[in-house]
Amino acid sequence: MLIRFFIFFTFTISLSLINACDSVDQANYLNVPSGVYEHCIDVTVDHGSYVVVNNKTEQSRNVEICENSNVKIYNSNDRVTQERFYFFDVNMSNKSVIKDAMTLWYNNPSFYSDGATLYIGFVDSVGNVKIAKYDEGKSLEIVNVHSFNSSDDHSAPVITINESGQIVLLFSHHSSSLYYAVSNRAHNIDSFNVRILDSGYITYPSIFKFPNNELVGFFRKGFSGDYSKGEYHKIKSYDGGLTWSSSSPVIAFDKKFITYVLPRLIDGKIYLAFSQLDRTDSIYKDVYLTISDDRGDSWSTKNGTNILVDEDNALLLVKQENLRVSDITTNFGKTLIAYSHFEYDNEFSCCLKGNEIFIHVLEDARSYFIGKGIINYYSDGLVFDSNYPSLSYYFANETSGLNSKLILVENVLGKSTNFRTLVGLPINGVNNMRITSLPNNMPLALMWLTASKYESYNKFYSDIIFSGY
Repeated sequence: MLIRFFIFFTFTISLSLINACDSVDQANYLNVPSGVYEHCIDVTVDHGSYVVVNNKTEQSRNVEICENSNVKIYNSNDRVTQERFYFFDVNMSNKSVIKDAMTLWYNNPSFYSDGATLYIGFVDSVGNVKIAKYDEGKSLEIVNVHSFNSSDDHSAPVITINESGQIVLLFSHHSSSLYYAVSNRAHNIDSFNVRILDSGYITYPSIFKFPNNELVGFFRKGFSGDYSKGEYHKIKSYDGGLTWSSSSPVIAFDKKFITYVLPRLIDGKIYLAFSQLDRTDSIYKDVYLTISDDRGDSWSTKNGTNILVDEDNALLLVKQENLRVSDITTNFGKTLIAYSHFEYDNEFSCCLKGNEIFIHVLEDARSYFIGKGIINYYSDGLVFDSNYPSLSYYFANETSGLNSKLILVENVLGKSTNFRTLVGLPINGVNNMRITSLPNNMPLALMWLTASKYESYNKFYSDIIFSGY
């Protein structure tokens, strides 16, 4: 049974505040809802200051404040009512794990939540495309959908469920044919009908569901013999994924690869943030953004709405080398794009020299430095909570270098923009990466990878860990 180790709730506080180290407030008395709160750990809060909760008794409404423990108390607009409170239990023996499983950030989404059931698509270390079905408190079922003859983490599938309850997957190897798979029974993963959808040079598929059984898919498409060009294409299905249209380009730059496109569906709009790769110097560059409010038929540009985003009309947000986007959200009327700046060693050890985390606020026309992310075998960055966009997460290295820590960041938006670190939560293992926020109506419902091996896209071994679900 999966034990939730993140608990979130809202309450009204009656307290007197005293000043503590730096900017952290501590309280000497709180009224909190009844419940069982069993675990306390040490976590760093704002410049090394600490706030403490020590409540282990059911029905107790007293919280003792002392030093060297685990909870950040913070308020909104300097008011002390409706405080939010976090309890952390990082006893990793209680985590849920799928062994030998890899997902890919730019293949989106890798999971689908259908009520109490969580579906996760992944690829294993030998090239098997799989799907897991997790019924909370009941079972974890894993089925092989398709087998490639070689390993490639880019084969990780993307997933949705159509209006008939059938599970729909898209997946491809690096620059290979695009496959689609549809389950033969509703809400059941025991068998799939698998077919080739596009025999082009396809990488990084994504899929989104709209009303009336309309599905919109995206992917990067290359061209035989021309390694200087890679376009971003869309396809559509009007019958829940049973049949599909031919693809058409959405983003195309002359003689440049469109790469690391991060798609998100937010309030019915499709957001695409992306970078470009110039083959003349093999450097990933810049961050661009385009938005569609008509299910991908037209796209925002600096020159108005267009069917195609190209080099002349694309909206450039950040001009800099070695950038990759990691997430997009909207909050308090602002659009936030998270991205990372890396110092590359080569294509497969891109991040061993450095990883700086930024959030770009579209309406501010400004990027904000957040912190230094984890340095490991592959790119990693910050993601926003899918239920509470004021929260975001990224992995960083512990000082000892033996483990990583999960950093929580609060986005404080209003008259001014501010970002502040809440806590650093120790997580076992150095190579934790590709964290994802799961939709479960609670914060800190997370999924991430812990890689015991990552030498390249075809030489890896990792496990999926998910929590709070």
